[in-house]
Amino acid sequence: MLTLLFALACTDKATHDSSEHHHGDSDPVQNQDSDEPKDSDEPQDSDEPEVEPGEALYMEHCAFCHGEDGSGTNNGPPVTNEFHHSDEELVRFMLEGKKQMEPVEDLTEEEAYLIAAWMRAQWG
Repeated sequence: MLTLLFALACTDKATHDSSEHHHGDSDPVQNQDSDEPKDSDEPQDSDEPEVEPGEALYMEHCAFCHGEDGSGTNNGPPVTNEFHHSDEELVRFMLEGKKQMEPVEDLTEEEAYLIAAWMRAQWG
């Protein structure tokens, strides 16, 4: 008899608990579902495409001389034909310079690898 009462009490509590979740009580899984539209609204609100870290770094540190499309400018040669070099060599060029190219100031090795990977994905 006690087992039956306990089972009924647990079933009633589970039903009561699950109905409370619909009223905003904290359940990590339930809250993730209710927060999902908020998270998905952010990228949809933006008219600009998402920019990869390597692309943003390239535009900040390299595009002035090498062009946004890598085809070069009056300040520097094209970089779309540099992919016979390894990523390690490209990173070394960015950090130490190459011929007339000065080292890129304020660029970390990790950032240089992001730029090299992005460049290779675009033009390699």
